[in-house]
Amino acid sequence: MSTFKHWTDRDAILHNQHVREMKSRLYGIITPELGRVIKDRVQRRMPEAELHNAIIAECRRRGWQYLHGSMAAETHRTLGEPDFVLMASDGRVFFIECKSRDGKLSPAQRDFAAHAERNGHRVHVVRSFEEFINLTRGIIYNVTPKNLNKKGVL
Repeated sequence: MSTFKHWTDRDAILHNQHVREMKSRLYGIITPELGRVIKDRVQRRMPEAELHNAIIAECRRRGWQYLHGSMAAETHRTLGEPDFVLMASDGRVFFIECKSRDGKLSPAQRDFAAHAERNGHRVHVVRSFEEFINLTRGIIYNVTPKNLNKKGVL
């Protein structure tokens, strides 16, 4: 006897939507329905704390390890250190500093970025989830001492 014998068409539709959503979360499959939701989330500007949470969720979804400095309390990390160090797939490592739309790098953050550059690394400033997604897909927003103005803005 089939478990689905007494299901209405509506039950089947709801079940299939749920299965597609679960697959999307597990495997990164984007369905047309979820695509609209994700596009809205990706394109809008968000407060820095919300951006942190979105990046953490995306790292977990992709199975990436990350080091994250708390915004809520003083930490014992290096002065000027970026918000995230991401250990992504294929041996990629990202140094990510999150800023609000108008946020500026502090002098310590500019110094850290300059030191990282001297050692062949880049600190990436992201101001939206879209920029983060583009960065991790290869469209890179680089922060170098050359492309920062004196106030720490690209």
